[in-house]
Amino acid sequence: MMGAEGVVGTAAYDGRLGLYVGGGANFLRPRFRVGFTDGLGSVDNTEIETDLTRAVVFAGLTAQVSRTLDLSAQVYSVPKDATTLRVGAGYRISLR
Repeated sequence: MMGAEGVVGTAAYDGRLGLYVGGGANFLRPRFRVGFTDGLGSVDNTEIETDLTRAVVFAGLTAQVSRTLDLSAQVYSVPKDATTLRVGAGYRISLR
């Protein structure tokens, strides 16, 4: 498996909002041989091969809602396969 991605990002509202978007491609070339022997001694030597190239798109944002709290949301999509969404929160602790 191999992949390549590019991303651009910026900040707005005095750095309180961070945004990014990107895209890329994943290349999957798995190969394996089954090699299963059943109870009668027959061996399955099936070879499995696939060549998958998939486009990827993603975007996200982080909003600083107070001095100590930020919220974020991200989407990562391989349109031919799946899309994932993530939300998160961060809390800054000052150790003085």
